[in-house]
Amino acid sequence: SGSDLNLGWHVHGLVSKANRDYETAVKCYRMASRLKPADQQQILRDLSMAQAQSRDWRGYTETRHVCILITYFIPRCLSQSELFLSEIA
Repeated sequence: SGSDLNLGWHVHGLVSKANRDYETAVKCYRMASRLKPADQQQILRDLSMAQAQSRDWRGYTETRHVCILITYFIPRCLSQSELFLSEIA
């Protein structure tokens, strides 16, 4: 299933990172992220660290930006929209 594949790619990325094969780790984390987009926070954190360790600063910056959006802005926007909808209902 998609969840098992996601976990497999994530673990493969962790093993690759432990072996200091950061390029493979980045590819694995990206694949895991594509397979299960709803479960991305930890994958994106691991991806950003592998990008930093391989000195891919552009990729690191983009990934951290997405992490910030997922963690802070999207939940706030959703809660504000729910509040707005409850007020007009």
